[in-house]
Amino acid sequence: MKKFPYLGYGVCKDYLPTGGSVVSLDTGEIVFVPSIFLAEEGDIEIIYKRNGVLRGKLKRLSKISPERIIPKCPVPSACGGCSYQALTYQAQKKIKEHFVEVALKDVLEKNTTVHPLLAMEHPYDYRNKASMPISWDHFHKKAIGGFYRKGTHEVIECLSCNIEDPLIREVLKEAIRLVNELKIPPYDEKTGKGILRHFVARSSFAFRKVMLILVTTKVSFPHKQELIEGLKKSCPFLCSMYLNVNDKNTNVIMGEKFLLLFGEKNLKDTLCGVTFSISPNSFYQTNPVMTEKLYEHALQSAGITENDTVLDAYSGIGTIGIIAAKKAKEVYAIEEVEEAVKDAEKNAKENGITNYFPCCGDCTKVIPSLIKKHPIDILFMDPPRKGSTPEFLNTVLHSMPKKVVYISCNPITLARDIMVLKKGYELTDVIPVDLFPMTTHVETIATLSLKK
Repeated sequence: MKKFPYLGYGVCKDYLPTGGSVVSLDTGEIVFVPSIFLAEEGDIEIIYKRNGVLRGKLKRLSKISPERIIPKCPVPSACGGCSYQALTYQAQKKIKEHFVEVALKDVLEKNTTVHPLLAMEHPYDYRNKASMPISWDHFHKKAIGGFYRKGTHEVIECLSCNIEDPLIREVLKEAIRLVNELKIPPYDEKTGKGILRHFVARSSFAFRKVMLILVTTKVSFPHKQELIEGLKKSCPFLCSMYLNVNDKNTNVIMGEKFLLLFGEKNLKDTLCGVTFSISPNSFYQTNPVMTEKLYEHALQSAGITENDTVLDAYSGIGTIGIIAAKKAKEVYAIEEVEEAVKDAEKNAKENGITNYFPCCGDCTKVIPSLIKKHPIDILFMDPPRKGSTPEFLNTVLHSMPKKVVYISCNPITLARDIMVLKKGYELTDVIPVDLFPMTTHVETIATLSLKK
C-alpha cells in the first residue's frame, strides 16, 4: 500500500459538478483534483483517500489546454469560490450544459427540448451580496478581510473580488481601512476574543445603493460610532447599516439579533418591472441580471392565463410569485422564513398587487391543506439545493396542476425529483441558466406538463 503523499502523472478526463476534475493516472488510478482542465496533463500529488476516493493537487502542468487563460482574480486557487476563473467563458458554458445533460439523462424523454445555456453577456461584477470574514494578520500586524481558504477558516486577504458588484467592493475596502485606522479588534475563533467577525454587504443594481451589516460579538464596542460616521461620509451610496450580534462559538455567519444603526430598514431593487424590499436576512437571488432572464423564461414556460390559479412554493420574498400575479387570477405562496413572508406581503402591497396571498410554513406540511382549499393550475417551485421532499411531490401528483415549473440550483436533486413527478408528468422543456459565472454552479428551469 502506497504511503501518502505520493506523486503520479495523469490526464484530466472529466469535470465534477461539485468542483474539481477527474484525473486518470498512468497507474490506472482515478483521483479528484482541482484546478486542472479537460485533456490537460501533469504531475499530481496524491494527498489522501476518503470514502474510497483519492484526492490530490496539481503540482506541474506538462500539457496545457487552449481554453486556459490568466484569471482576473488575484487568489483563484486559494479562495476556491471561482473554480473556472482560469477557463474561457465559452468553455465554462459547455461544461455547465454537459453537467445538466448528464444529471438529467435518465429523466429526459424523446420530446424533451434541452436548450443551450442562457449565458451572461458580461460574466463579472454580478454578485449583489458579499460576506467577508475579518481576521488579524499577525505578520503584517493589521486586520484583513477576504475569503476563507478552501476547506479551512484561514482568511485569505482579497478586497478585489471581480464577480462582486463594484459598489460592494468599494464599501468593503473602506470598511477595512477604517477598522485598521480605529483599531477595532477582529474576532479570533481560537481564543473567542475580539469584536468584529464579518462584514455582509447587499447591493441594489436598480437603485445603486448598498446595505452593510456589521457582524460583531457585542452591541457596544469602542469606536463604533466613528466607524458608522466614517462609512457614511466615504460612501454616500450607503443607504443603511445594521449591527448583527453573533456571540456564539459557531461557523454560522450571523446571529438572530439585528439592530438598525442608520438609514432605511430595507434595501430596494427591481426585477421584471416589480420593486422588491429586501430585509437584511431575507433570501434574494445574487445575480439580478440573470435572475430577470431566468424568471422571464420560467413565466413564458408556464404560459399563465388570467384564469389560472398559481402556487409559488419555496417563495422567499415573493419575487416570481408577485411577478406572476400580474398575469394570473390569483397566486398563493408558501415560505418557511417568517421575515421573508413579511417582506413578500409588503412587496405585494407596495406594487399594488391584490391577488397574491403568502403564508408562512414548511412547504411539505402546508401544501395539502392549501390546495384542498385552492386547487391550482400552475406550480412554481424553487427549493434549496437539497431539493424537495417525496411527500411534497406526491401531493403535487395527487392535486394534478396542468404545469410544474421547477427552478433548481442542483441538477442532481432536480433529476431525483423529476423521476417522482414523471409518474404523472412529462418533462417537456429544460433550460440551463448561468446564474453564477466563474463557478461550478448552474441553475436549471425544468417544465413538466400533466400527462394526457
